[in-house]
This record gives sequence, structure tokens and C-alpha cells, in this order.
Amino acid sequence: MESCSACPAGHFCSTEGLSSPSGPCAAGFYCPFDYSSTTPYAFLCPKGHYCPDGSALPRPCPTGEYQPNAGSDSCIPCRSGFYCEEAVVGEPWLCPPHSYCPAGTMVPQPCPDGTHTRSNQGGLKGERECLPCPPGRFCRYIL
Repeated sequence: MESCSACPAGHFCSTEGLSSPSGPCAAGFYCPFDYSSTTPYAFLCPKGHYCPDGSALPRPCPTGEYQPNAGSDSCIPCRSGFYCEEAVVGEPWLCPPHSYCPAGTMVPQPCPDGTHTRSNQGGLKGERECLPCPPGRFCRYIL
């Protein structure tokens, strides 16, 4: 004797009388386990997450990436001058003073010893933007 099963996670079942799911949940949406979705657009993927085709649950953006929009199927690499420590709901954080952040930065990198930045100057994109210590002084990064 055969039995009816719930539509599997990541899929939708559009009509009655099916012998298999109608198809995968659409990109930018997710279809959770034990939820009988009749459309590939069950739940909109939230900000800070991505949902490729067939997603059962939203996936958080990896460290170093972000997604400011709902309904996305991918995340955006953190742009230079900013850092993305964890799944970010909105925009990435500006790289703080005395450090630099190349594209995809998870944690700001301190300017090397012998260099400095102007006070409160943030958003540096690379080590080359750290300024050499002026004559008659020494510069070192202190935690």
C-alpha cells in the first residue's frame, strides 16, 4: 500500500494528484521541511542571507560577504575600505582608523609598525595607504 508524503524541503507541490514534487523552490526563496508549499515562492529569503534554487532554509552570507536585500540568491563580497565580520543585514562596516581593508575583508588589518594614519581616518583600502612615520618619531600599532 502506498502512502502520501509531504513535499520535500526545498521543493513545491503545485497541485493534487502528484507522484513527485513539481520542482525546486525558486532562487531568492526557500521552502522549509514539513511545509506543503504550492508555489516555488514560499518564503522570501531575508537580508543577510542567500537562497539558491531548491533552498530548504536561508543560508547566512559567509564571513567577508554581505547581502543588503531580501530575495537574493547570492551574497556580495565586501568591498575594499570596508569589512564584513559576519552575515550583515545592511551595509558593511567602514574600516576603522589605523587599519586597512582590501576587498573581501573579514577583520581589519592593522597598519604595519613604522606607519600610521591621520587621526580618525578610516576606510583605507590597502597597506600602501598607511603613511610612513615622520622623521624624529616612531609608530607602532598597539592593541
